[in-house]
Amino acid sequence: MVEIGSVGLRIFLCMMPLIAFQAIGASYFQAVGKANYTIVLNLLRQVIVLISDFISTVVTVVLLFREINRLKKENPRGQQSEPG
Repeated sequence: MVEIGSVGLRIFLCMMPLIAFQAIGASYFQAVGKANYTIVLNLLRQVIVLISDFISTVVTVVLLFREINRLKKENPRGQQSEPG
């Protein structure tokens, strides 16, 4: 029983950085007002993909890269927009 538990604990600890990245990605989309992305990412992590946090992290990475590319197209020179 201890052997099985130690293997499970190792797997769980290896997945912790991925879970953290996914949570930060979901928080980012919530902060920028993209509630649909946030809902999907949180459902993937907590309900739909109970076994594989890796899949939900991959979806988060894809959505974040799409968002970064969209932001680059809106502001191609990297200039900050003026507040107001």
